[in-house]
Amino acid sequence: MCEPRRNRAHPCFSDSEWAALTTAAGTCNLKPGGYAAAAALLAARRSDPRAAIADTRRQLEELMESNRQLAAVGNNLNQVLLHLHPANPLHALAQSTLQLTRAALDGVDAAATEIAWK
Repeated sequence: MCEPRRNRAHPCFSDSEWAALTTAAGTCNLKPGGYAAAAALLAARRSDPRAAIADTRRQLEELMESNRQLAAVGNNLNQVLLHLHPANPLHALAQSTLQLTRAALDGVDAAATEIAWK
């Protein structure tokens, strides 16, 4: 027979976090509390319980570094554009490269948001 559980934790969730939790719990055929307990125990029972959080943190740190480097590229391109005459063919190339850099920054931001809220 299973030992009765006497200890409780009382986590609080935002509406969006609760929606994600209940969706995941439903997928696993569990109630939200049971799912949260199972997920917490899976992380806690690892040889290094910090690893479950560390993986996400490492991913976010790498994305933050990518963001920093892309922002530096964008800054450099802006400086180049200040010194190029609009009639210069390199001006159009620098302009399109700047647009690609902005799109890459948007992609990094979206990826970080996805990881942070998954």
